[in-house]
Amino acid sequence: MTSARRLYRVQLAFGGLGLAAAGTGAVVALSAFSLAPPSAGALTSACSRWLPGVGGWQLLVLSLGAAATIVLALALRSAWRQLSNSRRYLRAFMLEPGLVKVAGEACRVVESPSPLAFCAGYLHPRVFLSTASLRLLRDDELRAVVAHEVYHARRFDPLRLFFARVLADAFFFLPVLRRMSERYTLLCELAADRAAMETGSGRSSVASALLRFGDEGTGEFAVGISAERVDSLLGDTRAGRWQIPPRLLGASVLSAAGIFGAALVGQSAAQGAVNLPLLLAQSCMLSMALGPIVVAFSAVTLIRRARRA
Repeated sequence: MTSARRLYRVQLAFGGLGLAAAGTGAVVALSAFSLAPPSAGALTSACSRWLPGVGGWQLLVLSLGAAATIVLALALRSAWRQLSNSRRYLRAFMLEPGLVKVAGEACRVVESPSPLAFCAGYLHPRVFLSTASLRLLRDDELRAVVAHEVYHARRFDPLRLFFARVLADAFFFLPVLRRMSERYTLLCELAADRAAMETGSGRSSVASALLRFGDEGTGEFAVGISAERVDSLLGDTRAGRWQIPPRLLGASVLSAAGIFGAALVGQSAAQGAVNLPLLLAQSCMLSMALGPIVVAFSAVTLIRRARRA
């Protein structure tokens, strides 16, 4: 598979599979939960136990609910981290006012002593160039760099990479998504390199510009120099070819099938099989036992930090 577009579609398909599996588990879990207040006798009996008494059906339902909750939490964390990192990266630069026409394209210029070029922005992607890039690159190299980043902007690659990483982080039970996300990043760079060459910049201009940037990095959305990018620039038509690892593919399909199977089995549980208030009450003795330990550990940690300060 050498097409970034095709790989992205496969990623979305697996993301849909993961969403269907997690969503089915969440629906089954929610249908089995009951918020009805338990009787005083049931509460008294529950608080006399150290550990919650859960049967097989309840454990299955709770596991499905926990998996769905973890997926949601991981997705939100991934989205927040990416948004925060993107804002932090841009805030590290001093932006010059207005847009500058470079090679016929509107670009933002940032103050930096290193040659940098990157595409940033999810809904309105922009091409960013550093002052060092404008000063050090030849005209043909600058055209190649701008064409490369414009390709990313026109295809909304920052947004696509954002979703690809969220899917890989959220659906922990589909390990193939992480490998796909990593591969998609590289295929995006290869496609942008080809687009730059097709604009008339030529292989030599793209290659020399790439070497000037070296390992400085070209922003959050690029992968820098890699053997496959070099091979592609040298004319190797096999560069970028990749097959989904069969083991990861099989493990992901089996994992999703297992969740679907657990959800189907869980559907046979009676409505309201898991009484949440009673289940929480059953854990009160354990909480009371662990409470002092947690407080003591927190106090020791705070004292150590205060001494170091």
